[in-house]
Amino acid sequence: MLLAYNLRSKDKHFEVGEKVLILTPDSTASRAFNKWTALLLLWKFCPPYIYVVDVAGIMRHFDTNKLCNCHV
Repeated sequence: MLLAYNLRSKDKHFEVGEKVLILTPDSTASRAFNKWTALLLLWKFCPPYIYVVDVAGIMRHFDTNKLCNCHV
């Protein structure tokens, strides 16, 4: 059985050292108001979908869905 909601889905892949944007929650309580912020460098890849990013000197883990390419 073919599921229609995954028909056009693609995996995101980033390179170590690449600049990315992070999806962070806004100050409101609603999940609909998230912003792409914080232009940061990827530090390390932890398979299958986790990336380590240096955020102000602290290494934080982010899922691929929370990251976006930044084209400068």
